[in-house]
Amino acid sequence: MAAKFDVVPPSPRSVLELLPKARLLELSRELGVVVKSSATKEDQVGVLARKSPGALPAILRALGRDELKRACRAHQLDDTGRSREELRGRILQACNAANDTRAPSSLPSFRLIPMAGDIVNVRQRQYLVTELVPPASEGAMTLVRLVCLDDDAQGRALEVLWELELGASVIQPHAQGGVRSEPARREVVGTC
Repeated sequence: MAAKFDVVPPSPRSVLELLPKARLLELSRELGVVVKSSATKEDQVGVLARKSPGALPAILRALGRDELKRACRAHQLDDTGRSREELRGRILQACNAANDTRAPSSLPSFRLIPMAGDIVNVRQRQYLVTELVPPASEGAMTLVRLVCLDDDAQGRALEVLWELELGASVIQPHAQGGVRSEPARREVVGTC
């Protein structure tokens, strides 16, 4: 298994470096990260890797199937199959395996499907997961019951089929360096 990691193990930076500059700008808008179009590709990758909420899982969720396949090939992972979820899972699994060999207990594992009690981003809002109804059969969707945490819609209930929600992600504060007591600042890279 160690031979697989002769190449750089999957990370936000290694996945983003595979994308063209125009796609990085588009991705920055999807992830809500401010990146100057005049910045170098290296600077754009750096800002996106540092500032993306949920980092690797959020980045992978925003990528198309062909982009995920390219990331699998670049990291010497199996790129067969048509399911984006399956491709994302392989990349995250390789990332976790690489992290496990470097620091067994210090780095969290990433989940693409939330659990009750998690805080998630769905439809540009933060929600608390109150209940998770697993798929009844293979190929079925996961029903997630949520309650909004945002001030302007606090307590509003929402039910979603998790796999169909575009851009939905589990917020993992430990993956972002802990919970902040002050609002996060957006970093702008490049010259004006």
